[in-house]
Amino acid sequence: MAGSPRPRFRTGLAQIGVGLAAGVATAVSGCGGAQAEAPTESAPTDEVAAQPAASADPVRFVFPVASQSVRYDPTHHDYPAADMFADCGTPVLATTDGTIEEVATSDEWESGIDDPALRSGLLVSLVDDRGVRYYGSHLESVTVEPGARVAAGDLLGTVGDTGNAAGTGCHLHYGLSPACRTGWENRRGLTAPQPFLDDWRVGGQRDPSGAVVEVGC
Repeated sequence: MAGSPRPRFRTGLAQIGVGLAAGVATAVSGCGGAQAEAPTESAPTDEVAAQPAASADPVRFVFPVASQSVRYDPTHHDYPAADMFADCGTPVLATTDGTIEEVATSDEWESGIDDPALRSGLLVSLVDDRGVRYYGSHLESVTVEPGARVAAGDLLGTVGDTGNAAGTGCHLHYGLSPACRTGWENRRGLTAPQPFLDDWRVGGQRDPSGAVVEVGC
């Protein structure tokens, strides 16, 4: 296709908008909530304000890799995360409802340079309405765009071995973190996901938001 190449990293921060910013500020303590701007719409009338708030739909979680033979260790080497080994091309699914925060659709990692910011290869990060980030990297393909709204179980991409996973076996690097903590050092994982993965794998609905809140910003 003619024209300039698409950038490696693309974010959906503008598309996520005020609603998500408010969710991050209230869900994660110390996340700089005072900086989130309030919506600019006119104040509600007394009649509207007096109406009870509609009950939110329950949060739903699914195991992020569509395979029964996924392998991962109970711990990760030097920071909280999980390397989920599965065949290349295995579907990677949205863990829960949310908005695509960021994607990387080209693999620019070089072993001779080993830039840590590029070790992820192809990646997708999803942020839910409470401000929890669900991150997956080393993907073979990415099927979503920044700012897209997805539901639990939607296809995000496929398992691969891009970035510094080359030669280590196809796997999904999976991390949990508060969305208010940005940069590759944070999105790769700040909360151990294994207890939640173990639960989701058997159809459980264990919620990671409490553990992520404790990380703070």
